[in-house]
Amino acid sequence: MRHHFTFTLLKLLNVAAALFFVLASVNTHAMSDTPPANPIPPAASKDSIDTTTTPANAENKIREKLMLKKIQTITYQDKKGNALTADEFLKRIDAGESYQAVKKFMTDGPSSAVLSLVDKDLAPKPFKTKYNIKIGDKFPSFHLKQLDGSFVDNQHLMGRYTLFNFFFSECAPCIKEIPDLNSLALKNQSMNFVAMTFDSNSDAQQFVVDTNFKWKIVPDSTKFIDKVGVNTFPAFVLIDPRGVVVGIASVVDFDGADKNLSNWVNHLAVNLTAKK
Repeated sequence: MRHHFTFTLLKLLNVAAALFFVLASVNTHAMSDTPPANPIPPAASKDSIDTTTTPANAENKIREKLMLKKIQTITYQDKKGNALTADEFLKRIDAGESYQAVKKFMTDGPSSAVLSLVDKDLAPKPFKTKYNIKIGDKFPSFHLKQLDGSFVDNQHLMGRYTLFNFFFSECAPCIKEIPDLNSLALKNQSMNFVAMTFDSNSDAQQFVVDTNFKWKIVPDSTKFIDKVGVNTFPAFVLIDPRGVVVGIASVVDFDGADKNLSNWVNHLAVNLTAKK
């Protein structure tokens, strides 16, 4: 599984409030979008961003590499909070300095991001999600409309293993996961795959266009996501053919080449089948 970006996320959905989260890339382990438990993210490596650019297109390069294409305003700071230009910021990254990115979304106004240089030793440990469900629980009941207009509920999923993916369109780790998720679904056609997001129908549709995500997608599912207790993205829940939760994980749990999502799913499914 490829390296990921880390976010700190405060989910105040469908209200006129700000959505904050922290984004940073790492070399050694996968991270995820999280709520604001960690004010400073793990350090980013200098090779997490391509600095072969000129002053004229520095910001465009940053937007592309850090998944900031939809952000309207970006500002740059050194470790003391002093302003930098986009070109200066890239040069500092190229010199080996680490950074964090704080993105701010307003429901009633423009979005913005502040990219700041940080010390590597200030990086906290990954945030761990505390879900409202646990292994052995029945997966919460739901009846929700999918992006294609059809409805999906617990009964539709009975008889097969089902993997749920929780994501949102502005989540860089979620975007990075899409090729792996598509491949996983293609190789395991005997399973159900359902992706849930608090994004609107239109935003979810655009996400599919931009990323070629091939799973069944349930937009506008804020209440159900909160019911499950997901606040770190992307997150995954695997349920067995009876609708019982057999695995819960976020991207931070897949640390190392042998601990990727595909191996996690296959390990659980094989072990459970062998026990029967």
